[in-house]
Amino acid sequence: MIYHNPPMAVIGQAEVITLLDPNVPGWKVVVVGRKAGLHVGPRDLDVINIPVDSTDAKLVQQWRDRISEARA
Repeated sequence: MIYHNPPMAVIGQAEVITLLDPNVPGWKVVVVGRKAGLHVGPRDLDVINIPVDSTDAKLVQQWRDRISEARA
């Protein structure tokens, strides 16, 4: 699911978090990856995609910091 401004609770619970640039096909950074051996039960894997401007290094770092804070 694409979230433009996901709440900290969503960031904290997602199994996979990817930053992507909708204006640059193929540009994406997996910030949080699914842990090896993680068993997926009857529910879907929680994946969130956050759209960013890949040319704005400060914004990309701000998202990385926010994700780290939510998952601490």
